[in-house]
Amino acid sequence: VPVIFIVYKGTQTPYFYILLASITVYYVFTNYTQSNIFRDELLRKEKQHVEELEARVEERTREIVKLINTDIVTGLYSRRFLEGQLNKYCKLIERDEQIFLFYIDQNKYKIIKGMYGKFVAEKVLKELGERVKTIAEENDGMLASYGDDILVMMLKGYQSYEQALEIAEKIICKCSTFYQVEGHDIVVTMNIGISCYPTDSKNPEELVKNADTAMVQARKIGFNKALAFNEEMGNYVYNKNKIEIRLKKVQFDEEFRMYYQPQVSCQSGQLIGFEA
Repeated sequence: VPVIFIVYKGTQTPYFYILLASITVYYVFTNYTQSNIFRDELLRKEKQHVEELEARVEERTREIVKLINTDIVTGLYSRRFLEGQLNKYCKLIERDEQIFLFYIDQNKYKIIKGMYGKFVAEKVLKELGERVKTIAEENDGMLASYGDDILVMMLKGYQSYEQALEIAEKIICKCSTFYQVEGHDIVVTMNIGISCYPTDSKNPEELVKNADTAMVQARKIGFNKALAFNEEMGNYVYNKNKIEIRLKKVQFDEEFRMYYQPQVSCQSGQLIGFEA
């Protein structure tokens, strides 16, 4: 256009300046428009890329959270997840509402593992968890694996100790049977300890500890037994543990002495022996 303009019009100064100004405005406007289009395209692609990254991060986060909150052997909730839920429920508990904790111990898990192998023992534990889970879901409860052969079930509501013991007996009846795993018929027995918040526990940690204590006392009675925690049981276990801890620190040759108590016959009044 400038060449044609010069050939036909010559180099008339006013027209020439107008032409230069027009060309300058055209290039400035074109460059500005193209820059904006390019920038908008970059922003669009950047936004799309960020959204894709956020979606990937969110998906990976869900996978990690699920992995952390799930027990790898049984597929149940993990101990970490249970303790988090327990803390939340204890803080948000309503008036007259209670939280019952069932501490379920599968007996002789290590013996099964030693006889049949880890794979078989874990399959038995997984099937046990599935059976208990059905009862937990029937009562709107939550079941988690608490490590090794321990399962913990949490119920939140208005149940009583009597109802809790009935549920424990239902678990024992449903789960204490033969398990056919890899061609083996394996008998499973268990013991269950029950504790309640806030009736016999002041915090979630004490709730778990009391349920564990009740389970240990149930195991002393025999297999397939369930017991609810009470204050008398707690005092007995506390005093017993206190004595055991103190005895472990004792130097017997220096801190203990032998005494003999005479035994006297009530009929004759004669000395008949001694007791140490």
